[in-house]
Amino acid sequence: MIISIANPKGGVGKTTLAVNLATTLISKYSDTRILELDLQRSSSLWAGYRVERGITPEIPVAVVSSVCYPAHYPL
Repeated sequence: MIISIANPKGGVGKTTLAVNLATTLISKYSDTRILELDLQRSSSLWAGYRVERGITPEIPVAVVSSVCYPAHYPL
């Protein structure tokens, strides 16, 4: 299952939704991951906070450092 959370506007709760959804899903689906596309790296910071404090389960976050959009893709 792949779930995508996207919205061009900032401050609408995308990261909050993603990390809370991942926290809930990992208990049932052990292969749950967050694919971080946000340049602010908020999901990565959140995951690091959990690890530092020993909060389980750990949620793996894969950071994508650059994204290339096709020229015809409307942003």
